[in-house]
Amino acid sequence: YIAPSASVERSVIGPYVSIGDNARIADSVVKNSIIADGAQVSRCILEDSLVGARAIVERHSEHLNVSDSSIADVSQ
Repeated sequence: YIAPSASVERSVIGPYVSIGDNARIADSVVKNSIIADGAQVSRCILEDSLVGARAIVERHSEHLNVSDSSIADVSQ
């Protein structure tokens, strides 16, 4: 499911993904994951992950569980 107000740019979504209202996914691959309302995911490869509401995740790969209003930025 992708909420109508969500933004998905240059990304691969699915299978088994739910993206909440006003979430933004950019330059990412997301599989088997839940991206909550208002979350931002960019330059990531996520699988079996949960990103909480209003969380920001950048430059991450593999499995990730992030709570609401958190920031996860893994610089390389």
